[in-house]
Formats: sequence, C-alpha cells, structure tokens
Amino acid sequence: MQEYNNTHAPYMSFYSAPFYQDVARNWHGLGFFYLFLLVIITWLPDIYALQKWVSETANVEAPGIVEQVPRIEISDGRVHVDVKTPYYIYNPKDESLLIAIDTSGQLRSLRDTDARLLLTDRELFIDSDDGNDRLLSLDEIGANFVVDQDLIFQILGWLDSWFAIVAFPFVVAFSYAFRIIQVLVYALIALLLAALLKTQLKYTVAIRLAVMAITPVLILDMLRSIFDITVPHPWVVAFLIAMAYLFFAVYVNSQPEAGAGEAQSAAP
Repeated sequence: MQEYNNTHAPYMSFYSAPFYQDVARNWHGLGFFYLFLLVIITWLPDIYALQKWVSETANVEAPGIVEQVPRIEISDGRVHVDVKTPYYIYNPKDESLLIAIDTSGQLRSLRDTDARLLLTDRELFIDSDDGNDRLLSLDEIGANFVVDQDLIFQILGWLDSWFAIVAFPFVVAFSYAFRIIQVLVYALIALLLAALLKTQLKYTVAIRLAVMAITPVLILDMLRSIFDITVPHPWVVAFLIAMAYLFFAVYVNSQPEAGAGEAQSAAP
C-alpha cells in the first residue's frame, strides 16, 4: 500500500529511504505531473526577481537614456533622424557612451567610436563581448517604421506591467521540457546503477526515482536564488547532487523494504 504522496516529496526526498522505496514499489505513473508543479513553484522566485529587475530598469534606469533618443525613421532601408549627426547617447549613471547615430558617413564601424551600438544610414552595428561585432543591414528588415521616445516609453510601460505574466508560461514550458529530457536520461543512469548493484529496476520506476532525485536539486537551486548565494560551477554541483540522490534511491531499493516502525535512513 502507498504510504506517501507528492506532498511528502519536497522534503522527504532529501533524506528518507522508506520514501524512495515507496516511490519505487507502490507509486504509479511517471511523476511528470508532480515534476510540472515542482518546476512552476521553483521558478517563481526567479520570475519575481526578473520582473523586479525589469521594473527597476523601466522606471529608474531607462528614462534617462530614453530622453536622449531622437525621432528615428526607417524608410526603404534608410535611416532618417531629426538631429544633426553624429549624435551620441550616454548612460546618465556613469557617462559611458552607449549609442552613436550617424547618417553623415563619418562613423563607418564601431572601431570609429567607443559606443556599444552604432546606427548608420543603412546599418546597425552591435558590440559583442566576444569581440565579434554584429551587423544588421536595414535593407533586410523590409519595413518602414518610426521609433521615438513615446514608443519606447510605451514598450517600457508594457514590460513593467506584463513581462512576468507573458514570460512565465514560456519559461515553465522550456524548463519543463528540459527537465523531462533530463529525467529520461537520469533514468537510464539509474538502470546502470541498478545493474551494478545487482537489482532489477523497470524503466518506468527509474523515471519516478529520477524525478524524486532531482527534487532536492531544484529546491536547493530555488533557495540559492532567493538568498542570492553564489555557487561555483552550479551545473556541475547540481549534477553531482542529483547523482548522489539517484544512487541513494537505487541503493535503498536494492535492499529489503523498511518496516513500518523502522527509523528513516539518512541520505547524502
């Protein structure tokens, strides 16, 4: 008979041998719905922090930059501005040069300026941290439009209000898809561990155990995000923790089932 359920998993997956035995021997299904809920919950702090950063940028940092932006019209692949060029836009915070606009031909590439972005009469140059500047030909856009301060402030207002709501479903979908693939791979590793421990394990059971084995990883990563803790090589650390719990899950299921009155074993 099943002794535990999904509500026990977020904490019992950290330490309980009887829990992992119950998951393997008495649970049904693959655990994907539980994984979906876990992904949603563990992403909430990151989405909140991201929305907070977007709002701060939109309301505090961006206005000082946007107020310097001239009216820019792109028509038939050519740029037209209502200011004399070269025209420069600076970061009010540190007075660093952010954007250069030149339709006169004086600036032909980012080598001619310290700006991170250069807009010429037909091209957009973007500085890249890897040293390879990116070039966008405005002829390739194939549309006529106008960019001005009002439009930018409207976009910033939309981001301030709706960014998290719109982004969250996409973040969850991609993260959930990644975790499913990860669990399927880890389940194969669980089968290898079972073979080494000379025990039988079905693939469906291995999948359930893999879902529970990555639960501590997701929760610890959520706590790391909440408390802003820096962990060197986080992906390596996460993999090692998951493998430790996966081995623990397989190992306890290679042993006789713990009795009802038996104390819970300590996990790694």
